[in-house]
Amino acid sequence: MESDEDDDLFVVLDNDGRIYGTSEEVDFSFQTWKEFVKMDKSLVEELRRDCVLSSFPLTKSFWLSAEAASRMNLEKLARLIFDHHTKGVEFNPALSGMECVSHSDKLFRAEDAYGSIDFHFDKDEIIYTKHHLFVHPQLSTVTYLTDVGAPILVFDQRISSTASAPYTRVTFLVNIWLNHRPVDVPVFPDHLLAKVGNLDLPLSSKVADRVPQIEVCSKTEGGGDELSFTVCQSRDQEHTLRTRLPLKELAAKKLATAEIMYTV
Repeated sequence: MESDEDDDLFVVLDNDGRIYGTSEEVDFSFQTWKEFVKMDKSLVEELRRDCVLSSFPLTKSFWLSAEAASRMNLEKLARLIFDHHTKGVEFNPALSGMECVSHSDKLFRAEDAYGSIDFHFDKDEIIYTKHHLFVHPQLSTVTYLTDVGAPILVFDQRISSTASAPYTRVTFLVNIWLNHRPVDVPVFPDHLLAKVGNLDLPLSSKVADRVPQIEVCSKTEGGGDELSFTVCQSRDQEHTLRTRLPLKELAAKKLATAEIMYTV
């Protein structure tokens, strides 16, 4: 029997499988930014500390409404990311906001912990569990607070994503939801607010230029340049990704950093 809570569930998806009403205004392209937020080392360290203190599985994802005021550092960072990607987009603030998750692989690798992050969809977990319906955020973002570990692999949200790296990898994930709040995602717990920083961070709203993109055909021989790393593992299985690393293209274009778009 359906519960009374299910009677309040109403989600409309467009022909592309996205939440109806914002697809024409949101930029869904893959984007990479270097130093998206300009901060000195002390502020980065403060955010790292906050991520470790609030990391999954100590806390799960937490919600910040588009109408709510930020109460601590991570919420301030999430707000900056949200405002950047929703500039010029019309949406209902009461039904929109940020779903945030902190990840520190040091906790994942601990004994009896959950293991690394396997292939997964970012979605409304309750709707999927109850109704087997995929409802995705309009955008998923990952902010790296360390410069070590493997990169995240991002596919179209209607395919999958994964991440895995050494324990020193610290990331802050913000899913941007417009006109839909994922079911049963709570706000950041009050009892942990005193443990995380609530500094008046001088977060700059002026972002750096986007990282240049290089398109690489994964079927093309790479001349010996190869990227290889574990993409997901558990007690029973381990998977390794091997793909061409375009070092020659990077050198030819004199690029120290680039976004690599693989095609097949």
